[in-house]
Order: sequence, then structure tokens, then C-alpha cells
Amino acid sequence: MLENEYDPVKFLRDGNKKFLSNDFNNAIKEYSKSIRIIPKNFSAYYNRAMAKIKLADFQGASKDLTQAIEINPEHTNSYLNRGISEIKSQNYQGAIYDFSKLILMNPKDGNLYNIRGQCKRNILNHQGAIEDFTKAIEVNPNDANSYNNRGESKLELRDLYSALEDFAKAIEINPNHADALRNKGYTRFKLYRFNHGCSDWEKASVLGDKKSSEYIRDYCL
Repeated sequence: MLENEYDPVKFLRDGNKKFLSNDFNNAIKEYSKSIRIIPKNFSAYYNRAMAKIKLADFQGASKDLTQAIEINPEHTNSYLNRGISEIKSQNYQGAIYDFSKLILMNPKDGNLYNIRGQCKRNILNHQGAIEDFTKAIEVNPNDANSYNNRGESKLELRDLYSALEDFAKAIEINPNHADALRNKGYTRFKLYRFNHGCSDWEKASVLGDKKSSEYIRDYCL
């Protein structure tokens, strides 16, 4: 019995059992016991971070994942989950750092460029965002979301005609892309193509886009 009280592997196993039972608070307690015995316990830090994410303690998760990365600097999921936690905490600069590391590890993953681009847009670095969305398109030319995202950043820079081309391309790839339809309608409205704008909003509204329904009510009726 005394041996089990100081067995970090047992605490780690017990934490995993509680995690799988959705008992995240007690899972954290078990992982913490394991860490107290072995301070450089990668699995305990990483698993404790996952439990904290389940409890929406994103700052606490980021701290644990930082410890995990110090122990194992090549663990991609640690960077990924820390980046996601930073986004949830609105620490976009921290997220950009993590997704930049991930891009170095896997430069052919278009989703990574897309997420980093959205982080850049959140800190109003629209030109940097456009560069990332363009890279995502180069990796995956059939990704409608990347075209829509790039169009939104171009819209922020008032590059209306180029934004319109991106929204049109997103819709060409996915005719039911409600965000692109709404954005295309908004851009057309900014270019004084009122009837066309209302037509796009009507299509987006049919797809359940509430903002487009509001635009129709305010500008088209």
C-alpha cells in the first residue's frame, strides 16, 4: 500500500481512468500527484492539459503544455493544443508562434496556414493574413474556406474587386458556402450592385445565414 502511494505510474493510470470517465477535476488531481513525484513527467503534463481544456481552463492548459514542450520539443500535438488554447484565451500572438512552429514541422498542411492567417486577422495584420491564406490555397487549391478567408481580409483592406473574385471562387468550389455568399453580397452592395447583393443574401438566407436575413430586411425590402 505504501509503495502505491508513491507510484507515479499508478497516479497517471488513475488519472487516465478518471479522464475517460469525464471526471476531469479528479483526473487533474491524479496527474498532479504524478508530477510531484516526477517533475519532468511529460505524459502527466500533457494529459493534465487535456483535462484542463475539457474544463475550459485554457490558460492553465497552456502552462502545462509549455512544460510538456520543454520536456519534448518535437511533440506536435503539444504545439497544436497550446495554439488552440491560446486562441481560446485570445492570445493570438502566442497562437501565431505555435502555428508557425507547426508549419515548420509540416509545411504541406494548408489548415495550419489557414488558422495562422485567422490569428493574424484578429490582430489586424490583414496583409500577413492574406499571405497565409494564399499559401493555404497553394497547398489546397480546392479549399473554399481559404478563398473566403482571403476575401474577408481583402475586404478589410478595401480591395473590393479582388475580394469579390475570392468570394466567387469559394462559391464556385462550394455553391452552398453561406459565408461566401453573404460576403459576396456585401461586397457587391459596396460596389453599388444592389440587386446582385440582395440576390446573394437571399441564397445565403435560404442556407440558414441569419446575418444575410438581417441584410435583406434592412436593405432589400
